[in-house]
Amino acid sequence: MITITPEASEQVREVLSDKEKEGHALRLYVRGMSCSGPAYGMALDNEPRTDDTVIDLNGIRVLVDAASAPYLDGAEIDLGDGTAA
Repeated sequence: MITITPEASEQVREVLSDKEKEGHALRLYVRGMSCSGPAYGMALDNEPRTDDTVIDLNGIRVLVDAASAPYLDGAEIDLGDGTAA
């Protein structure tokens, strides 16, 4: 199960509004594996694919493709502080 904090939900809503993309979804995905593990990504998307799982998280529509889903199970979306880890 994926979760999103209230602060991150609000930030996503602001981005959707600023970019005039209300009604779009937040796509979460895993792109490639390296020696340090999977590379995670996010994008705005309004075209669900046939293998997508569509989730409503705090009023944000989230799309996750079948290949990425196992890697995202248990993930929490939160705001970062802008510094690299």
